[in-house]
Amino acid sequence: MIGAIRLVRPALRRPPPSNTRTLATGSIKERFNHMRKEYGMGFLIYFGVAYVSTGAVLYGAVELGGVDCLEAFERLDATLGTSIEPHIRKNVNPKLGNLAVVAAVNEALDVVRIPIVVATTPAVVNAARRFLFRK
Repeated sequence: MIGAIRLVRPALRRPPPSNTRTLATGSIKERFNHMRKEYGMGFLIYFGVAYVSTGAVLYGAVELGGVDCLEAFERLDATLGTSIEPHIRKNVNPKLGNLAVVAAVNEALDVVRIPIVVATTPAVVNAARRFLFRK
């Protein structure tokens, strides 16, 4: 009787993953979501470290390199023929202006950062797991 029940009842298996094509041919957004699901917190920490370190390096380069982002706004203002520059010079703190430009550039670098992080996540997370959870 138990054997008959086993034959009638379908095997309880996990359904095949719906995203088998994701890593091979999926878009960057699909790959990003797959990595988030597959590697979880390790992926999010790795991506966060990459994001923050890129921003810190950019800000350090702007500050130590003596770049004045308000001067860049002046040039842009002169090129476009607008009169925004006096308002910006009067109302924007130079340090915060530099920070705003660095934040914008850091966001723009996501186009480069995300594919690199997605491609290197399996190796980095597996190495971290081996290092952290070795016996």
